[in-house]
Amino acid sequence: MRILHLTNYYPPFYEGSTEIQTHQLVEELERRGNHQQQVLTSDFVPVGQASENCDVFRRIEIAETIQRQKSVFRELHIHPGYSGNLGPTGSERETIWRLYRRERYNVEVLRRRLDAFNPDLIFVWGFQGLSASLLFYIENCGIRCAYGIINDWPSVWLKNEPWLVTWGENNRENEPVIKPILKGFGLTESIRKKAPFGEPSKIRLQQSFFCSGSLKEITGRNGFEVSYSKVIPCAVPVERYFRKENHPERLRHLLYIGRLNEEKDPLTALQALQILHRKGHTEFTLDLHRHGNLDQEKRLLAFIVRSNLRGAARFVQTVQEQQHVTLYSYDMLISTSKWPEPFPLMQLKGMAAGVPVVTTLVGGHAELIRDRENALAFKTSDPEDLAEKILELSANPLLVKRLTSTAYDEVCSKFSLSCIGERVDEFISKSKKLAA
Repeated sequence: MRILHLTNYYPPFYEGSTEIQTHQLVEELERRGNHQQQVLTSDFVPVGQASENCDVFRRIEIAETIQRQKSVFRELHIHPGYSGNLGPTGSERETIWRLYRRERYNVEVLRRRLDAFNPDLIFVWGFQGLSASLLFYIENCGIRCAYGIINDWPSVWLKNEPWLVTWGENNRENEPVIKPILKGFGLTESIRKKAPFGEPSKIRLQQSFFCSGSLKEITGRNGFEVSYSKVIPCAVPVERYFRKENHPERLRHLLYIGRLNEEKDPLTALQALQILHRKGHTEFTLDLHRHGNLDQEKRLLAFIVRSNLRGAARFVQTVQEQQHVTLYSYDMLISTSKWPEPFPLMQLKGMAAGVPVVTTLVGGHAELIRDRENALAFKTSDPEDLAEKILELSANPLLVKRLTSTAYDEVCSKFSLSCIGERVDEFISKSKKLAA
């Protein structure tokens, strides 16, 4: 079966765990040998990963990876000014003509790739920052399409995608003059043919899987038809992780890893550390392996200084590929997110590394975490409760052993890359039998 994978970013260039997950699953499908695959992605290079801005080892790694990726085509254009799931800022809003040229270009790139490869199935993964016209073109191109949805792009990005916003019924920015003129000259339909647009909820997601029931439910609440969609969780390459089996008698070296923003709530982790030190437990340290918001980092650093936590809390930079080694060197993983994440991938990685996890239960977290069975859960945004859970886990080696053993066994039996890859492969095989 010939599959064309369509995604916004593809390693070695990426923004977060979502793109790493896509890459791993595509490679797992390749390893299984049941399909002939190509990947169509963007020419996106994130800040800090451009060859002139990273160290020599990273440059070599990027060059070698791209050299191996003979079937990866980095040709699509991302919307400029794209920032996370919220899209371009108001100051970077473009004219309808510039938007049209990009949409038309991306559709033409896709059309040429379809003609050259002649796939049996188009498989869409991450889509933030990409042209929505691609999805509407796929809807009508006559080739079967399926979706692997592991973040919230249908309910967030498509509501903010500039081309769809421009033609939306509630948009008044271009309506007074431009739209009536285009319609009067009969140009609207001509534009639609080359750069299709429509109502986001009309995108057919029936043939799709979501990484969690929580994400599926949220997408459905935003008007998409998902009643026939499957749930296939995220995976982790367990065999690549060093498993921590000999834990110290008392756990003290804590790890926060993730974005520095209010939704991920690293401040609660720092506040819990402050409470522990105030109570005389000054042996605890916290490393924040961060990426993202520099302003937020400055605010957190100011809190560290005010709370006399210098030396106990520090910021560390780590790339995704190093996490399987990074996790092993810590005693406990702290996840403080108050955002209903699609799936707790970081917690899953901690479990694969044999590191005890203390986390919230919001969103997709509750579909992996079982309090006091494979991890400890604390009340969201409650540093006092988090501090209590850290103390309890630190002083109870038997609890640590039980949680980490259960978690590791579950990762191996239910969430390994080979296990989830098999489920995705089965999903694709069934998609082949269904009508477009």
